[in-house]
Formats: sequence, structure tokens, C-alpha cells
Amino acid sequence: EIDAQDSYDYTASHVDKANVASYDYRLVAHGTMQGHSFQGGDFAFNDLDEDQLVEPVQGRCVLFPSGAYHLHQAREVESGSRFVLAMWFTLTQERGEVIQKRLDNKIAEMQKDLAIVPQMPLFAKKIS
Repeated sequence: EIDAQDSYDYTASHVDKANVASYDYRLVAHGTMQGHSFQGGDFAFNDLDEDQLVEPVQGRCVLFPSGAYHLHQAREVESGSRFVLAMWFTLTQERGEVIQKRLDNKIAEMQKDLAIVPQMPLFAKKIS
């Protein structure tokens, strides 16, 4: 888990499951488009012979298993801002329940901090 004080090198090649054993699948959803919002920043699957590049296109989603055969990285952004939504999925029910409990607690904290009515969607504001 990364907090605001940790640094993280997004350009380092890595395998998600090596970092968190319960990560079975990874999804990367691109929110910005290469060549318009930023330069550089390719998503790369690393291979001994030749890396396979996925061009970041707004709205493109990349879903892949998190195992050792999917070594990957984001290439360095040369200019601009690259936005992605990264999600990980588990197939382990026990771990999924732990994650769900943590998520429920975090949502409850946010609702309290933002004075959100619990029955309403997360980003709806309470009307006095």
C-alpha cells in the first residue's frame, strides 16, 4: 500500500502478483490520450526479445492476469499529464472479503468527512 509519503517508480518493470499475492487480474483504463494530453508514457509488456507496447488511448482498457508472465511497466511521461484508473481483482473469496471490509470502512470515513447521506451515491452531497 502506498501512502502520500512513499515514492513509487511507475516506470520500473514489475509483476503485480509479486507485490500483492492476492492480485489475480489487473485492469488499466486510460483517461487521457497520448499525443494530446501527454508525450511518452507507453504501457509496455516487457519481453526478452521485444517489448509489446500498448498506446495509451482515452477510453482504452487493458485487462491481463497478474502472474509472472506479464512483466510490465509504464514508460516515462516526457511532458503533460497521463491519467489512468488502475484496478486489481482477486479470485480468492477470503481476500476479497478482507478488501471489501476495508473498502466499506474507507467509504464510511469519507461519508462522515464529507457529510454524505449513506444511502446516496458516494459523490452526492447532503442537502440541508
